[in-house]
Amino acid sequence: MNKLCPILDTDIWVEWVVLGFWPDDPTGYGRLITEHDKVSRIVEERDATDDERAVGLVNAGIYVANRAFLAASLNQITTENAQGEFYLTDLALLAAVDGTPAPVIVSDDPMEVQGINDRVELAIATAFIQANRNASLCESGVTMLDPMTTSVGWQVSLDQDVTLAANVTLHGNTRIGSHSTVGQGAVLTNVSVGNGVVIKPYCVVTDSTLEDGATIGPFAHLRPGTVLKTNAKVGNFVETKKAIVGPGSKASHLTYLGDCELGEGVNVGAGTITCNYDGKNKHKTIMEDGVFVGSNTAIVAPATIGKNAVIAAGTTITEDVPEDALALSRTPQSHVDGWAKRKRNKDETAK
Repeated sequence: MNKLCPILDTDIWVEWVVLGFWPDDPTGYGRLITEHDKVSRIVEERDATDDERAVGLVNAGIYVANRAFLAASLNQITTENAQGEFYLTDLALLAAVDGTPAPVIVSDDPMEVQGINDRVELAIATAFIQANRNASLCESGVTMLDPMTTSVGWQVSLDQDVTLAANVTLHGNTRIGSHSTVGQGAVLTNVSVGNGVVIKPYCVVTDSTLEDGATIGPFAHLRPGTVLKTNAKVGNFVETKKAIVGPGSKASHLTYLGDCELGEGVNVGAGTITCNYDGKNKHKTIMEDGVFVGSNTAIVAPATIGKNAVIAAGTTITEDVPEDALALSRTPQSHVDGWAKRKRNKDETAK
């Protein structure tokens, strides 16, 4: 877009400057009626004559004005128009009458200043702006597998060799390091992502940190306060909240980790839950380095699992587990010999 500064830096005194553009279809816009490249009037379409409607140069609704001129002129605006409204654009006529008509700056890209009056026009403008944003990112070294469906906010920072799959959405103050991959359908908001991170499809991550080499998903949900240390892994259908997952630690599937801290090299089996809420307060679970948690385990916080301890599958933890210990809480398994065969025979007899 042309800049206003060169005109304002000249010796020619102006009360205000008007931004205009040439749309493909001027319908709906106020027309800029000019004389010698200066605005004599701005006419809203409802008030325009047929000749004025034929003018293709329209008002973008963006102005730079002298404050003293505004203070002296605003109270002169009336509602004598088709809509009975106060038109700020009437300032054009006042400036012209005053002998200081506004110069016109013409935008070199109408899409940047087009009007938005409904959701269709909003969608069109959003797509245009996002397309330009995505093109700029690709030129800087980002790979987008489907730029048409990729949405990247203006505060987002992407390093070179980041790969974004289709339907990825990046919001807020998100930063993604080099050689990281964001899978299809992932949504990231205010997330710090290191180098070489793999985010598999359909993950939702908010206010979290993923350090170098971390892997998440598919279908992982990382809620605020989550930190995945170097090479940590959170797998499919795992939810975290205020969870610190230590270097090389992993929770591969079907797990909830809330208000917890995992040391280095911890393995969390499928179906594990940190029971962090007692109905009134939240409590913390700590798993020290090397802990192994078997599948279908419930850890009732507050609890500390000591270094290299093992929790057997199906266990409910209600107190601290010492270092190198095996924690086991199960109802003893029993068998009724021949029961299944007797049931089958009974069912056959009943037929």
